[in-house]
Amino acid sequence: MIARRYLQVSWLGLSLVAPTVAQSQCPEPCLVAVRALKLDSLPAPVQTYYSAGFQIRATHDQALLREAERFYADSLGLGTGISLSLLNAADWKRVNNRPYGLPNLSISDRVAFLPATDDGVITMDLLRVGATLSDTVRAKVVREGISYAEFARSMTDVIGLHELGHSYVASYGISPHASWFNEFLSSYFAFAFLQSTHPRQARLIEAMIEARLERPPPAHTSLKDFEQFYGQTMSPDNINWYQAIFLQQVAEVSRSKGLGFLKAVRDAFPVVESDSVSAGTVLERLERIHPGFRAWAGRRGQ
Repeated sequence: MIARRYLQVSWLGLSLVAPTVAQSQCPEPCLVAVRALKLDSLPAPVQTYYSAGFQIRATHDQALLREAERFYADSLGLGTGISLSLLNAADWKRVNNRPYGLPNLSISDRVAFLPATDDGVITMDLLRVGATLSDTVRAKVVREGISYAEFARSMTDVIGLHELGHSYVASYGISPHASWFNEFLSSYFAFAFLQSTHPRQARLIEAMIEARLERPPPAHTSLKDFEQFYGQTMSPDNINWYQAIFLQQVAEVSRSKGLGFLKAVRDAFPVVESDSVSAGTVLERLERIHPGFRAWAGRRGQ
């Protein structure tokens, strides 16, 4: 039995518990485990396995991931060949040791996991924090013609796109050299896709960023602290704050650079680069791509 440490993780206000082990989140290769469930499925591309009774939701989620795959195939020549598992809690627990409802991706065999129901950790936590939204943020959500509850349910798909972004970082040939930059890039892939194809959802994400940044800053705010404490002793709220500021900068850069930023990053941070790169060098290269990164990091205390 694999011994595991557990880390409190937070993403835009969501307090989650996720294993920090480097091994796969499945007790055996994820695709093997999912196929062993003998579920119904929708055909490739993005072959989708789904728990009984959830074909309609499976069709919706498959369409979103197919759209992302097509978007990045057309724009950057990318393809991950992922499959999707849309599972209820019982099936999830049979194959995946992450908390139910926490989207995740097995990089080794490219299997994405999404919850089939609305009682997973992400949706439930978002619904709980809804009462604390400021009138300004709530008005922005209402202005988009969607209820807060509908938005809470949609965020699982958004975070699933962030997990897919981790696969794109590797597939595109980028070596981030820093944990914070890896998180930033994964969110960039997700946000740039939404900004181009689902602008309402992108605006709603920015409203949630605003909601988090209305609250006082946490104990750790520097990129150096993120590298040191992420995955160890950092509180859920603190990680939430970092994800918010990463996405805030993602939105600013994406409006200016679009997908050109990712192309420039691939040239500046090639995966074939054998030597490690210092934190200062990461920022220097980013500053050349998009002036303002040093100032942004400086406001964090670097």
